[in-house]
Amino acid sequence: MESFNDRAHTAESTLDRQLQGEYNVDIGGFIRQAWDLFKQEPGKFIGFTLVLFVASMISQIIGTLSDPEVLTSLYGYSPNLYLIAGVGIVLSIVVSLLLVPLSVGMMIAGFKMLSGQELSFNDFFHGYRYWKPLVLLSVVIGIIGFLAGLLLAIPLILVVESVFELGSPSDMGIVFGGLLGVLYLVVLTFILTVYIFAQPLIVDRRMGFWQAMEMSRKVVVKQWFAIFGFLMVVGLLSMLGVLALLVGLLATIPVAYLSLAVAYREIFGLESSDW
Repeated sequence: MESFNDRAHTAESTLDRQLQGEYNVDIGGFIRQAWDLFKQEPGKFIGFTLVLFVASMISQIIGTLSDPEVLTSLYGYSPNLYLIAGVGIVLSIVVSLLLVPLSVGMMIAGFKMLSGQELSFNDFFHGYRYWKPLVLLSVVIGIIGFLAGLLLAIPLILVVESVFELGSPSDMGIVFGGLLGVLYLVVLTFILTVYIFAQPLIVDRRMGFWQAMEMSRKVVVKQWFAIFGFLMVVGLLSMLGVLALLVGLLATIPVAYLSLAVAYREIFGLESSDW
């Protein structure tokens, strides 16, 4: 029988291989396995997708009602308008953070099915067991993205000021701004890609948010283009759902999340058996 030390040594050896980039990104295989999982429990996955839709709509409605212009058009001007809008913004942020754990529900369902366990609808909500690290992860990644945009905005502002002072053609500022915009998209894409497995690492390995971010980054960066290509295919799959009069999203959204669960299992392995 394999001892605890043997299992620990095996896990450590596997982790070393991951950090060296010794893993296979089988895009087609990931998606095929995800589709097979979806076909086993279509009703539950479609039902939870509808829950995600409703939760997203509530968050968007709250965000819209936080806009002073919207409030003015609905209720007219009021001295307390901006106070009400401020409260709405805070409420919108709080609601958005409360919904973060829902985003891992599909992956948790995938983990259970991949490990041969029976899936119940309650399993989709087990992300709230890891609410704190998941929310911290979301906040920190958001801050990193914001700071990246801010650093790129500073030279743009300086160039625009120089253009106005020198009376130079505005085309220069437009071109430079466009280049910085493209650069920001590249940086943001890199950030979102390297941290793509941070959520499942928190859920499966009970890591803290920073430890999960670092582990995901160190592993993904070894095969960044392959992982990015996988995410692009998954994104295109979701777009097909939009083109199918949105009804297709009831299938493509679960398959997209399940593809991430399969990819995580194939690259990192499943360490836990209770999510």
